[in-house]
Amino acid sequence: MDPDKASAAMKEMLSAKDDRVKCEALEGFCLGEDCGREVDIIFKLFLRSKNEDLRQHALRILIGSRDKDIADKVFTAIWRKFRMHKYVGPFVKFCGDNKLEEALPYLEKVLFRKIFYNTKTTDELSVAVVVALGQIDTPEAKELIQRGLNLKREAVKNMCEIALKLGEYGEKPNKR
Repeated sequence: MDPDKASAAMKEMLSAKDDRVKCEALEGFCLGEDCGREVDIIFKLFLRSKNEDLRQHALRILIGSRDKDIADKVFTAIWRKFRMHKYVGPFVKFCGDNKLEEALPYLEKVLFRKIFYNTKTTDELSVAVVVALGQIDTPEAKELIQRGLNLKREAVKNMCEIALKLGEYGEKPNKR
């Protein structure tokens, strides 16, 4: 099928009222080159859908594109809107799963943000960032993990130590 017909078919499926049809349209879909129309459609779906499965699929596809501009657009949306903060965790996970080096500035912002009080959720998110940095496994990512050793949160420091030891011995964190 030529790209224009595929794009039109996907757009039609994503405009359906039934969320199952939309999920089916996104299943296995990945963005290719010259995909501006699809990015806009999927980004709007991510922002506006009330269906959590659809939002997760859309986020996975957007991050899976490995495009810095798309990652920037997504991170800006989830970071600035309080109701979207629950997507920071999946964003972090998808960045690690896709070894998205372009996401290092966002991961750094999440890991080193100033917090007024420490919570279990804050620690879990920071630990997820360290895991994602370990998956990305670049010198810049290792440098961020090294800096994480200076944080006051024990769980985060412990995960930084583990990530650095795994990198030292040439082992990689488990890929899910």
